[in-house]
Amino acid sequence: MIRKVGGDFPKKIMCKQANNKTRSETPEFRSLGQHLSPLREFSPYLVLARFTVRITILMAFAAFGSIGFGNSLAVLLAMSTILCAVVASIRREAIFSRTLNHWDEAMAYAALYFASIGLGLANPV
Repeated sequence: MIRKVGGDFPKKIMCKQANNKTRSETPEFRSLGQHLSPLREFSPYLVLARFTVRITILMAFAAFGSIGFGNSLAVLLAMSTILCAVVASIRREAIFSRTLNHWDEAMAYAALYFASIGLGLANPV
């Protein structure tokens, strides 16, 4: 419903619905940027288990790499760092959260990558 007030500019009037809510408060008119519920935070044990399983898988793939174990592991760690950072960005996780999340996992992969370079196991990617 539009009503002209003063000049030529129309002013929208919020329509009241039967349950006395305005249109902007109903679910079908919510902004896409608003989260309906906060994201689920994982327990630290689950994050550590996920990290351990991924490291085991990365080491298994690096063992069969044609460029050597150290170089293969370094490349896989670098890719895992980027993947975890992308997933954390998509999930909109806080960087310095009280619980472990994908950002912490990305930092762990990055630390292992730089440790493998520092120890001379691999060449920088």
